[in-house]
Amino acid sequence: MQFKVVFQMIGKLLIVIGTGMILPFIASIYYQEKDVWVFAFCIPLTVFSGILLTKLCATTKHIRNRDGFAIVTYGWLIASFFGMLPYLLSGSIPHVVDAYFETIAGFTTTGSSILNDVESLSRSILLWRSMTQWLGGMGILVLFIAILSSGGSSGLQLYKAEMPGIIAEKLTPRISDNAKIMWIIYLIFTFAGFLAFFLCGMPIFDSLCHSFSTVSTGGFSTKNASLSFYDSGAVEMVASVLMFLCAINFAVYYRTFFYSHKLKTLFKTTEVRAYFAVTIICSLLVSANLFLSGYMPFLESLQKGTFQVISTITTTSFAIDNYEQWPTFSLCLIILLFFCGGCTSSTSGSIKIDRYVILFRQAYADIQRYLHPRLVSRQKINNAVIHDSVVISVSTFFFLSIFLIAISTLFFTIIGLKLFDSFTVAAATLCNIGPALGEFGPMESYASMPLAGKVWMIFLMLLGRLEIYTVLAVIIPSRIK
Repeated sequence: MQFKVVFQMIGKLLIVIGTGMILPFIASIYYQEKDVWVFAFCIPLTVFSGILLTKLCATTKHIRNRDGFAIVTYGWLIASFFGMLPYLLSGSIPHVVDAYFETIAGFTTTGSSILNDVESLSRSILLWRSMTQWLGGMGILVLFIAILSSGGSSGLQLYKAEMPGIIAEKLTPRISDNAKIMWIIYLIFTFAGFLAFFLCGMPIFDSLCHSFSTVSTGGFSTKNASLSFYDSGAVEMVASVLMFLCAINFAVYYRTFFYSHKLKTLFKTTEVRAYFAVTIICSLLVSANLFLSGYMPFLESLQKGTFQVISTITTTSFAIDNYEQWPTFSLCLIILLFFCGGCTSSTSGSIKIDRYVILFRQAYADIQRYLHPRLVSRQKINNAVIHDSVVISVSTFFFLSIFLIAISTLFFTIIGLKLFDSFTVAAATLCNIGPALGEFGPMESYASMPLAGKVWMIFLMLLGRLEIYTVLAVIIPSRIK
Protein backbone atom coordinates (compact mmCIF):
# COMPACT_ATOMS: atom_id res chain seq x y z
CA MET A 1 0.00 0.00 0.00
CA GLN A 2 1.30 3.44 -0.96
CA PHE A 3 0.68 5.51 2.17
CA LYS A 4 1.44 8.85 0.53
CA VAL A 5 -1.10 8.17 -2.22
CA VAL A 6 -3.70 7.08 0.32
CA PHE A 7 -3.37 10.02 2.70
CA GLN A 8 -3.00 12.58 -0.07
CA MET A 9 -6.44 11.57 -1.31
CA ILE A 10 -7.87 11.50 2.22
CA GLY A 11 -6.55 15.03 2.69
CA LYS A 12 -8.51 16.17 -0.37
CA LEU A 13 -11.56 14.37 0.99
CA LEU A 14 -11.32 16.32 4.26
CA ILE A 15 -11.40 19.57 2.28
CA VAL A 16 -14.74 18.45 0.81
CA ILE A 17 -16.09 17.49 4.27
CA GLY A 18 -15.00 20.81 5.76
CA THR A 19 -16.63 22.70 2.91
CA GLY A 20 -19.84 20.74 3.56
CA MET A 21 -19.99 22.19 7.08
CA ILE A 22 -20.53 25.69 5.68
CA LEU A 23 -24.30 25.14 5.30
CA PRO A 24 -24.93 24.31 8.99
CA PHE A 25 -22.60 27.22 9.87
CA ILE A 26 -24.84 29.55 7.88
CA ALA A 27 -27.89 28.03 9.61
CA SER A 28 -26.35 28.66 13.03
CA ILE A 29 -25.83 32.34 12.09
CA TYR A 30 -29.36 32.67 10.69
CA TYR A 31 -31.00 31.13 13.76
CA GLN A 32 -28.58 32.99 16.09
CA GLU A 33 -27.52 29.83 17.89
CA LYS A 34 -24.74 29.44 20.40
CA ASP A 35 -23.28 26.59 18.29
CA VAL A 36 -22.06 29.09 15.68
CA TRP A 37 -18.57 28.94 17.19
CA VAL A 38 -18.55 25.15 16.83
CA PHE A 39 -18.73 25.26 13.03
CA ALA A 40 -16.54 28.39 12.95
CA PHE A 41 -13.88 26.18 14.57
CA CYS A 42 -14.59 22.86 12.80
CA ILE A 43 -14.61 24.24 9.25
CA PRO A 44 -11.05 25.69 9.25
CA LEU A 45 -9.78 22.78 11.35
CA THR A 46 -11.10 20.18 8.87
CA VAL A 47 -10.08 22.12 5.76
CA PHE A 48 -6.63 22.99 7.13
CA SER A 49 -6.06 19.35 8.19
CA GLY A 50 -6.97 18.30 4.65
CA ILE A 51 -4.64 20.84 3.05
CA LEU A 52 -1.80 19.90 5.41
CA LEU A 53 -2.26 16.19 4.73
CA THR A 54 -2.35 16.83 0.98
CA LYS A 55 0.88 18.87 1.07
CA LEU A 56 2.78 16.49 3.38
CA CYS A 57 1.84 13.46 1.29
CA ALA A 58 2.17 15.06 -2.15
CA THR A 59 3.01 12.45 -4.79
CA THR A 60 2.45 11.84 -8.50
CA LYS A 61 2.05 8.06 -8.15
CA HIS A 62 -1.14 6.43 -9.43
CA ILE A 63 -3.68 4.69 -7.21
CA ARG A 64 -3.38 0.93 -7.24
CA ASN A 65 -6.14 -1.57 -6.47
CA ARG A 66 -5.31 -1.93 -2.77
CA ASP A 67 -4.74 1.83 -2.44
CA GLY A 68 -8.29 2.46 -3.67
CA PHE A 69 -9.74 0.16 -1.01
CA ALA A 70 -7.56 1.78 1.67
CA ILE A 71 -8.54 5.33 0.64
CA VAL A 72 -12.24 4.49 0.82
CA THR A 73 -12.04 2.55 4.12
CA TYR A 74 -9.71 4.95 5.97
CA GLY A 75 -11.38 7.92 4.27
CA TRP A 76 -14.77 7.02 5.75
CA LEU A 77 -13.23 6.43 9.19
CA ILE A 78 -11.29 9.71 9.22
CA ALA A 79 -14.19 11.68 7.71
CA SER A 80 -16.38 10.34 10.52
CA PHE A 81 -13.81 11.50 13.08
CA PHE A 82 -13.96 15.08 11.83
CA GLY A 83 -17.70 14.76 11.28
CA MET A 84 -18.29 13.94 14.95
CA LEU A 85 -16.53 17.09 16.22
CA PRO A 86 -19.67 19.30 16.01
CA TYR A 87 -21.51 16.81 18.25
CA LEU A 88 -18.68 16.75 20.80
CA LEU A 89 -17.83 20.44 20.87
CA SER A 90 -21.47 21.55 21.09
CA GLY A 91 -22.13 19.11 23.93
CA SER A 92 -24.96 17.51 21.95
CA ILE A 93 -23.27 14.12 22.34
CA PRO A 94 -20.58 14.41 25.03
CA HIS A 95 -19.08 10.91 24.72
CA VAL A 96 -16.58 10.13 21.94
CA VAL A 97 -17.87 6.65 21.05
CA ASP A 98 -21.48 7.85 20.98
CA ALA A 99 -20.58 10.86 18.81
CA TYR A 100 -18.58 8.66 16.43
CA PHE A 101 -21.44 6.12 16.35
CA GLU A 102 -23.96 8.82 15.41
CA THR A 103 -21.67 10.21 12.72
CA ILE A 104 -20.85 6.94 11.02
CA ALA A 105 -24.53 5.95 11.25
CA GLY A 106 -25.12 9.13 9.26
CA PHE A 107 -22.39 8.74 6.65
CA THR A 108 -23.28 5.07 6.06
CA THR A 109 -27.00 6.03 5.92
CA THR A 110 -27.73 3.31 8.47
CA GLY A 111 -29.94 5.58 10.53
CA SER A 112 -29.07 4.01 13.89
CA SER A 113 -29.04 6.59 16.67
CA ILE A 114 -28.05 6.88 20.31
CA LEU A 115 -30.18 10.02 20.75
CA ASN A 116 -33.41 9.78 22.73
CA ASP A 117 -34.38 13.42 22.19
CA VAL A 118 -33.32 14.81 18.81
CA GLU A 119 -35.57 17.83 19.28
CA SER A 120 -33.25 19.10 22.02
CA LEU A 121 -30.47 19.61 19.44
CA SER A 122 -29.86 22.98 17.81
CA ARG A 123 -30.99 23.41 14.21
CA SER A 124 -27.43 23.66 12.92
CA ILE A 125 -26.54 20.32 14.54
CA LEU A 126 -29.74 18.73 13.19
CA LEU A 127 -28.87 20.03 9.73
CA TRP A 128 -25.34 18.62 9.95
CA ARG A 129 -26.81 15.31 11.18
CA SER A 130 -29.03 15.11 8.08
CA MET A 131 -26.19 16.27 5.84
CA THR A 132 -23.96 13.38 6.94
CA GLN A 133 -26.58 11.04 5.48
CA TRP A 134 -26.92 13.10 2.33
CA LEU A 135 -23.15 13.20 1.78
CA GLY A 136 -22.87 9.46 2.42
CA GLY A 137 -25.93 8.50 0.37
CA MET A 138 -24.29 8.84 -3.02
CA GLY A 139 -20.83 8.45 -1.52
CA ILE A 140 -18.41 11.03 -0.15
CA LEU A 141 -15.62 9.70 -2.38
CA VAL A 142 -17.90 9.84 -5.43
CA LEU A 143 -18.61 13.50 -4.55
CA PHE A 144 -14.86 14.06 -4.20
CA ILE A 145 -14.29 12.58 -7.68
CA ALA A 146 -17.08 14.73 -9.15
CA ILE A 147 -15.84 18.00 -7.60
CA LEU A 148 -12.10 17.58 -7.97
CA SER A 149 -12.33 15.70 -11.29
CA SER A 150 -10.10 12.85 -10.22
CA GLY A 151 -10.36 11.01 -13.50
CA GLY A 152 -8.48 8.20 -15.16
CA SER A 153 -7.54 4.94 -13.49
CA SER A 154 -7.17 6.62 -10.08
CA GLY A 155 -10.75 7.85 -10.07
CA LEU A 156 -11.96 4.48 -11.33
CA GLN A 157 -10.31 2.64 -8.42
CA LEU A 158 -12.06 4.92 -5.91
CA TYR A 159 -15.39 4.67 -7.75
CA LYS A 160 -15.26 0.86 -7.84
CA ALA A 161 -14.28 0.65 -4.18
CA GLU A 162 -17.10 2.87 -2.90
CA MET A 163 -20.14 2.47 -5.17
CA PRO A 164 -22.32 -0.42 -3.95
CA GLY A 165 -23.10 -3.19 -6.39
CA ILE A 166 -21.68 -6.07 -8.36
CA ILE A 167 -20.00 -4.08 -11.13
CA ALA A 168 -19.21 -0.36 -11.14
CA GLU A 169 -21.01 0.68 -14.31
CA LYS A 170 -19.30 3.28 -16.49
CA LEU A 171 -21.81 5.60 -18.17
CA THR A 172 -19.15 7.76 -19.85
CA PRO A 173 -15.49 7.25 -20.80
CA ARG A 174 -14.35 9.62 -18.00
CA ILE A 175 -15.10 8.36 -14.50
CA SER A 176 -15.26 11.95 -13.20
CA ASP A 177 -18.13 12.59 -15.65
CA ASN A 178 -19.70 9.39 -14.37
CA ALA A 179 -19.60 10.74 -10.81
CA LYS A 180 -21.00 14.10 -11.91
CA ILE A 181 -23.95 12.42 -13.63
CA MET A 182 -24.74 10.44 -10.47
CA TRP A 183 -24.60 13.57 -8.32
CA ILE A 184 -26.65 15.67 -10.76
CA ILE A 185 -29.46 13.08 -10.62
CA TYR A 186 -29.06 12.97 -6.83
CA LEU A 187 -29.35 16.77 -6.62
CA ILE A 188 -32.49 16.74 -8.78
CA PHE A 189 -34.12 14.25 -6.39
CA THR A 190 -32.98 16.32 -3.40
CA PHE A 191 -34.48 19.55 -4.72
CA ALA A 192 -37.69 17.77 -5.78
CA GLY A 193 -37.98 16.22 -2.30
CA PHE A 194 -37.42 19.56 -0.58
CA LEU A 195 -40.05 21.27 -2.73
CA ALA A 196 -42.58 18.43 -2.30
CA PHE A 197 -42.21 18.33 1.51
CA PHE A 198 -42.56 22.11 1.68
CA LEU A 199 -45.73 22.05 -0.45
CA CYS A 200 -47.13 19.38 1.88
CA GLY A 201 -46.92 21.83 4.78
CA MET A 202 -43.51 21.12 6.31
CA PRO A 203 -41.48 24.13 7.49
CA ILE A 204 -38.56 25.02 5.21
CA PHE A 205 -35.91 23.75 7.64
CA ASP A 206 -37.67 20.40 8.21
CA SER A 207 -38.26 20.04 4.47
CA LEU A 208 -34.55 20.40 3.76
CA CYS A 209 -33.46 17.99 6.50
CA HIS A 210 -36.03 15.36 5.56
CA SER A 211 -35.19 15.69 1.88
CA PHE A 212 -31.54 14.98 2.75
CA SER A 213 -32.39 11.92 4.84
CA THR A 214 -35.05 10.57 2.46
CA VAL A 215 -33.19 10.71 -0.87
CA SER A 216 -30.16 9.19 0.86
CA THR A 217 -32.44 6.45 2.25
CA GLY A 218 -30.95 7.18 5.66
CA GLY A 219 -33.93 7.93 7.88
CA PHE A 220 -32.74 10.61 10.31
CA SER A 221 -35.50 13.02 11.32
CA THR A 222 -35.67 16.36 13.12
CA LYS A 223 -38.53 15.04 15.28
CA ASN A 224 -38.63 12.39 18.01
CA ALA A 225 -41.76 10.91 16.44
CA SER A 226 -40.13 10.98 12.97
CA LEU A 227 -42.59 11.54 10.09
CA SER A 228 -45.59 10.57 12.23
CA PHE A 229 -45.12 13.94 13.99
CA TYR A 230 -46.71 15.67 10.99
CA ASP A 231 -49.74 13.35 10.92
CA SER A 232 -49.97 13.96 7.19
CA GLY A 233 -50.81 11.40 4.53
CA ALA A 234 -49.32 13.72 1.90
CA VAL A 235 -45.95 13.85 3.72
CA GLU A 236 -45.91 10.06 4.06
CA MET A 237 -46.76 9.65 0.37
CA VAL A 238 -43.97 12.01 -0.71
CA ALA A 239 -41.51 10.14 1.51
CA SER A 240 -42.67 6.77 0.12
CA VAL A 241 -42.21 7.89 -3.49
CA LEU A 242 -38.79 9.44 -2.80
CA MET A 243 -37.52 6.39 -0.92
CA PHE A 244 -38.76 4.07 -3.64
CA LEU A 245 -37.27 6.09 -6.52
CA CYS A 246 -33.89 6.63 -4.85
CA ALA A 247 -33.44 2.88 -4.35
CA ILE A 248 -33.47 2.38 -8.14
CA ASN A 249 -30.16 2.17 -10.00
CA PHE A 250 -29.12 5.75 -10.85
CA ALA A 251 -27.42 4.50 -14.01
CA VAL A 252 -30.83 3.35 -15.22
CA TYR A 253 -32.15 6.90 -14.75
CA TYR A 254 -29.32 8.20 -16.90
CA ARG A 255 -30.01 5.69 -19.67
CA THR A 256 -33.76 6.40 -19.47
CA PHE A 257 -33.95 10.18 -19.21
CA PHE A 258 -30.59 11.45 -20.51
CA TYR A 259 -29.75 8.89 -23.19
CA SER A 260 -32.73 6.98 -24.69
CA HIS A 261 -35.44 9.46 -23.59
CA LYS A 262 -37.87 6.53 -23.42
CA LEU A 263 -39.61 5.52 -20.19
CA LYS A 264 -39.77 1.88 -21.27
CA THR A 265 -35.97 1.72 -20.87
CA LEU A 266 -36.54 1.87 -17.11
CA PHE A 267 -38.62 -1.32 -17.14
CA LYS A 268 -36.33 -3.21 -19.50
CA THR A 269 -33.85 -3.60 -16.66
CA THR A 270 -34.21 -6.95 -14.90
CA GLU A 271 -33.38 -5.72 -11.39
CA VAL A 272 -35.85 -2.80 -11.68
CA ARG A 273 -38.67 -5.17 -12.68
CA ALA A 274 -37.77 -7.48 -9.80
CA TYR A 275 -37.61 -4.52 -7.39
CA PHE A 276 -41.06 -3.31 -8.47
CA ALA A 277 -42.50 -6.83 -8.18
CA VAL A 278 -41.08 -7.55 -4.70
CA THR A 279 -42.18 -4.15 -3.36
CA ILE A 280 -45.72 -4.40 -4.73
CA ILE A 281 -46.26 -8.00 -3.63
CA CYS A 282 -44.90 -7.42 -0.11
CA SER A 283 -46.91 -4.19 0.26
CA LEU A 284 -50.12 -5.98 -0.68
CA LEU A 285 -49.37 -8.91 1.64
CA VAL A 286 -48.62 -6.71 4.65
CA SER A 287 -51.57 -4.41 3.98
CA ALA A 288 -53.95 -7.37 3.58
CA ASN A 289 -52.64 -8.96 6.78
CA LEU A 290 -53.11 -5.73 8.76
CA PHE A 291 -56.67 -5.33 7.45
CA LEU A 292 -57.82 -8.96 7.70
CA SER A 293 -56.42 -9.31 11.22
CA GLY A 294 -58.53 -6.33 12.27
CA TYR A 295 -55.49 -4.28 13.26
CA MET A 296 -56.37 -1.29 11.01
CA PRO A 297 -59.10 -0.12 8.61
CA PHE A 298 -58.49 -0.87 4.93
CA LEU A 299 -57.12 2.49 3.75
CA GLU A 300 -54.91 2.90 6.81
CA SER A 301 -53.61 -0.66 6.37
CA LEU A 302 -52.76 0.07 2.74
CA GLN A 303 -51.05 3.36 3.58
CA LYS A 304 -49.00 2.21 6.57
CA GLY A 305 -48.29 -1.25 5.18
CA THR A 306 -46.96 0.16 1.90
CA PHE A 307 -44.96 2.87 3.65
CA GLN A 308 -43.24 0.42 6.00
CA VAL A 309 -42.44 -2.07 3.26
CA ILE A 310 -40.84 0.68 1.14
CA SER A 311 -39.00 2.12 4.15
CA THR A 312 -37.58 -1.32 4.98
CA ILE A 313 -36.71 -2.58 1.50
CA THR A 314 -34.94 0.71 0.73
CA THR A 315 -33.16 0.54 4.14
CA THR A 316 -34.38 4.05 5.02
CA SER A 317 -35.67 3.10 8.50
CA PHE A 318 -38.44 5.69 8.78
CA ALA A 319 -41.31 4.43 10.93
CA ILE A 320 -44.80 5.95 11.21
CA ASP A 321 -46.17 3.18 13.42
CA ASN A 322 -44.74 0.74 15.94
CA TYR A 323 -44.65 -2.25 13.58
CA GLU A 324 -43.39 -4.47 16.41
CA GLN A 325 -47.03 -4.60 17.51
CA TRP A 326 -48.23 -5.72 14.06
CA PRO A 327 -49.43 -9.29 13.36
CA THR A 328 -46.72 -11.95 13.28
CA PHE A 329 -46.90 -12.47 9.50
CA SER A 330 -46.37 -8.77 8.76
CA LEU A 331 -43.51 -8.53 11.24
CA CYS A 332 -41.85 -11.64 9.82
CA LEU A 333 -42.09 -10.25 6.27
CA ILE A 334 -40.52 -6.96 7.39
CA ILE A 335 -37.62 -8.87 9.00
CA LEU A 336 -37.08 -10.75 5.72
CA LEU A 337 -36.98 -7.41 3.90
CA PHE A 338 -34.02 -6.44 6.11
CA PHE A 339 -31.97 -8.70 3.83
CA CYS A 340 -33.38 -7.43 0.56
CA GLY A 341 -32.34 -3.86 -0.32
CA GLY A 342 -32.93 -1.87 -3.48
CA CYS A 343 -30.96 -1.87 -6.73
CA THR A 344 -27.26 -1.63 -7.49
CA SER A 345 -25.77 1.90 -7.69
CA SER A 346 -28.60 3.38 -5.66
CA THR A 347 -28.56 4.93 -2.19
CA SER A 348 -30.03 1.85 -0.47
CA GLY A 349 -28.06 -0.71 1.47
CA SER A 350 -28.41 -4.45 2.23
CA ILE A 351 -27.76 -7.33 -0.17
CA LYS A 352 -29.49 -5.83 -3.27
CA ILE A 353 -32.14 -7.19 -5.62
CA ASP A 354 -29.81 -8.03 -8.53
CA ARG A 355 -27.80 -10.44 -6.37
CA TYR A 356 -30.98 -12.38 -5.59
CA VAL A 357 -31.89 -12.45 -9.29
CA ILE A 358 -28.50 -13.98 -10.08
CA LEU A 359 -28.69 -16.48 -7.21
CA PHE A 360 -32.21 -17.64 -8.12
CA ARG A 361 -31.34 -17.98 -11.79
CA GLN A 362 -28.18 -19.89 -10.95
CA ALA A 363 -30.14 -22.19 -8.61
CA TYR A 364 -32.67 -22.85 -11.39
CA ALA A 365 -29.85 -23.59 -13.85
CA ASP A 366 -28.21 -26.01 -11.38
CA ILE A 367 -31.49 -27.88 -10.90
CA GLN A 368 -31.84 -28.17 -14.66
CA ARG A 369 -28.31 -29.59 -14.88
CA TYR A 370 -29.22 -32.23 -12.31
CA LEU A 371 -32.11 -33.27 -14.54
CA HIS A 372 -30.10 -32.97 -17.76
CA PRO A 373 -26.37 -33.53 -17.02
CA ARG A 374 -25.26 -32.61 -20.55
CA LEU A 375 -27.19 -29.34 -20.61
CA VAL A 376 -25.05 -26.26 -21.21
CA SER A 377 -26.74 -22.95 -20.36
CA ARG A 378 -25.57 -19.41 -19.71
CA GLN A 379 -27.65 -17.16 -17.51
CA LYS A 380 -28.41 -13.62 -18.70
CA ILE A 381 -29.47 -10.33 -17.15
CA ASN A 382 -30.51 -7.45 -19.43
CA ASN A 383 -29.42 -9.60 -22.41
CA ALA A 384 -25.88 -9.78 -21.01
CA VAL A 385 -24.34 -13.11 -20.06
CA ILE A 386 -23.63 -13.58 -16.36
CA HIS A 387 -20.03 -14.75 -16.16
CA ASP A 388 -19.06 -17.46 -13.71
CA SER A 389 -16.79 -15.04 -11.83
CA VAL A 390 -19.79 -12.81 -11.11
CA VAL A 391 -21.86 -15.75 -9.85
CA ILE A 392 -18.99 -16.82 -7.57
CA SER A 393 -18.57 -13.25 -6.28
CA VAL A 394 -22.30 -12.95 -5.52
CA SER A 395 -22.36 -16.33 -3.77
CA THR A 396 -19.32 -15.39 -1.67
CA PHE A 397 -20.87 -12.03 -0.76
CA PHE A 398 -24.08 -13.75 0.34
CA PHE A 399 -22.11 -16.27 2.41
CA LEU A 400 -20.03 -13.54 4.07
CA SER A 401 -23.18 -11.55 4.90
CA ILE A 402 -24.86 -14.51 6.58
CA PHE A 403 -21.62 -15.49 8.34
CA LEU A 404 -21.06 -11.97 9.70
CA ILE A 405 -24.66 -11.77 10.94
CA ALA A 406 -24.26 -15.15 12.67
CA ILE A 407 -20.97 -14.17 14.33
CA SER A 408 -22.36 -10.76 15.31
CA THR A 409 -25.47 -12.37 16.80
CA LEU A 410 -23.22 -14.55 18.93
CA PHE A 411 -21.16 -11.52 19.98
CA PHE A 412 -24.22 -9.51 21.01
CA THR A 413 -25.49 -12.41 23.14
CA ILE A 414 -22.09 -12.56 24.87
CA ILE A 415 -22.37 -8.89 25.94
CA GLY A 416 -25.81 -9.49 27.42
CA LEU A 417 -28.46 -9.00 24.70
CA LYS A 418 -31.35 -11.40 24.22
CA LEU A 419 -31.11 -13.81 21.28
CA PHE A 420 -33.85 -12.21 19.15
CA ASP A 421 -32.56 -8.71 19.88
CA SER A 422 -29.02 -9.81 19.01
CA PHE A 423 -30.08 -11.25 15.67
CA THR A 424 -32.13 -8.22 14.59
CA VAL A 425 -29.42 -5.76 15.72
CA ALA A 426 -26.79 -7.69 13.74
CA ALA A 427 -29.00 -7.85 10.64
CA ALA A 428 -30.20 -4.25 10.87
CA THR A 429 -26.66 -2.93 11.31
CA LEU A 430 -24.86 -4.91 8.61
CA CYS A 431 -27.74 -4.30 6.17
CA ASN A 432 -27.74 -0.56 7.06
CA ILE A 433 -31.39 -0.71 8.14
CA GLY A 434 -30.92 1.14 11.44
CA PRO A 435 -33.63 0.26 13.98
CA ALA A 436 -33.81 -3.38 15.04
CA LEU A 437 -36.54 -5.03 17.12
CA GLY A 438 -37.09 -5.66 20.80
CA GLU A 439 -35.05 -3.43 23.10
CA PHE A 440 -33.71 -1.51 20.07
CA GLY A 441 -36.94 -1.33 18.07
CA PRO A 442 -38.23 1.43 15.78
CA MET A 443 -39.43 3.55 18.69
CA GLU A 444 -36.19 3.18 20.69
CA SER A 445 -32.55 4.26 20.36
CA TYR A 446 -29.23 2.48 20.86
CA ALA A 447 -28.34 4.59 23.91
CA SER A 448 -28.46 1.57 26.22
CA MET A 449 -26.25 -0.57 23.96
CA PRO A 450 -23.06 -1.61 25.84
CA LEU A 451 -19.86 0.14 24.74
CA ALA A 452 -18.43 -3.01 23.11
CA GLY A 453 -21.68 -3.40 21.18
CA LYS A 454 -21.50 0.16 19.84
CA VAL A 455 -17.91 -0.36 18.67
CA TRP A 456 -18.86 -3.59 16.89
CA MET A 457 -21.88 -1.87 15.33
CA ILE A 458 -19.60 0.87 13.97
CA PHE A 459 -17.54 -1.83 12.28
CA LEU A 460 -20.66 -3.55 10.90
CA MET A 461 -22.10 -0.28 9.56
CA LEU A 462 -18.89 0.39 7.63
CA LEU A 463 -18.80 -3.19 6.34
CA GLY A 464 -22.39 -2.94 5.18
CA ARG A 465 -22.06 0.43 3.45
CA LEU A 466 -18.85 -0.53 1.62
CA GLU A 467 -20.25 -4.00 0.91
CA ILE A 468 -17.76 -6.09 2.90
CA TYR A 469 -15.09 -6.67 0.22
CA THR A 470 -13.67 -3.13 0.33
CA VAL A 471 -13.04 -3.26 4.09
CA LEU A 472 -11.82 -6.88 4.17
CA ALA A 473 -9.41 -6.16 1.30
CA VAL A 474 -7.69 -3.64 3.59
CA ILE A 475 -7.77 -5.78 6.74
CA ILE A 476 -6.65 -9.11 5.24
CA PRO A 477 -2.92 -9.21 4.37
CA SER A 478 -2.08 -9.54 0.69
CA ARG A 479 -0.32 -12.75 -0.43
CA ILE A 480 1.40 -10.85 -3.25
CA LYS A 481 4.22 -8.52 -2.23
